[in-house]
Amino acid sequence: MNKLVEDFKSLSKSKRALIGIVFFPITLIILSINSLRKAIINKNISKIILSSFYSLISLAIFASLINTTELYIGMSNKSNEGQQQSYESENIDTLDNEVGVLEEMESEEKIDENKNPFGTVMEKPVMNGSKTERIGTYAEVMSGGIEINKDNLIQFYNEVVKDSEYNWVTLNIDGETGLQFAGSTHIFTYGTLDKESCIVEDKGTGFVYDDKIDYE
Repeated sequence: MNKLVEDFKSLSKSKRALIGIVFFPITLIILSINSLRKAIINKNISKIILSSFYSLISLAIFASLINTTELYIGMSNKSNEGQQQSYESENIDTLDNEVGVLEEMESEEKIDENKNPFGTVMEKPVMNGSKTERIGTYAEVMSGGIEINKDNLIQFYNEVVKDSEYNWVTLNIDGETGLQFAGSTHIFTYGTLDKESCIVEDKGTGFVYDDKIDYE
């Protein structure tokens, strides 16, 4: 009995009210039938008519409440189905977005290897802080063991960096060190690279001016 009471208390207010509304006319019907039975036994015509009338009213109320309950349950089910469909749709959209971001992050566009003295230019996406949206593009070139000198670095700047509109351009020397141009400017830094080919330990700065290079 205590468990039944606890289970009833754990229900929401709307469900408890619904149960009360349903059981009230049932109680009226039982009382009306009991009064009708006593009236029949006592052969009291007026009480028989009155009890019958109360019984019919109670039955009508009960039937009306049943219809209302079915309507409420149907609306609740439709609401839950709508919420579930909305949740599933949001999950699908989120999954599609994540897949698109991953594909974009993994994609690399190769440019003609003959465009610069060091080889293939790899274009890679620049993502926002949460890695959910592409906000730009950077380029990376592996020097491939080719010695970097004034002439080929100037050629690299003119053919890859200048007017490129990249967020940055990196000339990767050995996977750990390299040169990084800030955007398409003539200024570069050299030092240790991170996973996104950015300088994390700056060992110096250089400048490309027409046919010469200056270092600081």
